[in-house]
Amino acid sequence: DERYGNGIEFHASDAENIEISDNIIRNVYDVAFTIQGDTGSGKDILVHDNVFVNNAQDSEIWEGSAAAGVHNYQFYNNLSVNQGHGWGYDARPDQDAAAHILFYEYYPATADIGFHHNFVYNPRRIYAIKPSMESFFTGNSVRADDNIYWMAEDARIFNYIYPAWEKDDFIAWAHKEK
Repeated sequence: DERYGNGIEFHASDAENIEISDNIIRNVYDVAFTIQGDTGSGKDILVHDNVFVNNAQDSEIWEGSAAAGVHNYQFYNNLSVNQGHGWGYDARPDQDAAAHILFYEYYPATADIGFHHNFVYNPRRIYAIKPSMESFFTGNSVRADDNIYWMAEDARIFNYIYPAWEKDDFIAWAHKEK
């Protein structure tokens, strides 16, 4: 029995000059919006003023080794509710990716990705990122600032570590959400 599905997906393509706004995307098994694939790129992509509810993730970026990278991707002014708590979480065999933001893979040399001014309520975790990608995430290619998070006590900021009360430790380590 196979289950899968994304809300809005750009797969193995050159996604350029795209604006996703004023939508309600809910109850998606996997991710609400994604740029992914072993090839392709993303350039000048704005995802803003949307409502995301009960999806496994809100945003996923997955760029394989032959992909050209993601540049000027801005995810802002969105309202997110219950990411990682929808039906897809219970149905999926791999539950490690349930989060507001997922970076599955990223091999290109450069990126310009920003998450800012989002309101996120009750995520299972904020960031799900493979351990091999931690240096990419903590570097200057990914910015995250001025977001507001309301989290349950069992939620985590990054993968399975950093509960909400350790936010200062996360900020010092990741250089995000200052």
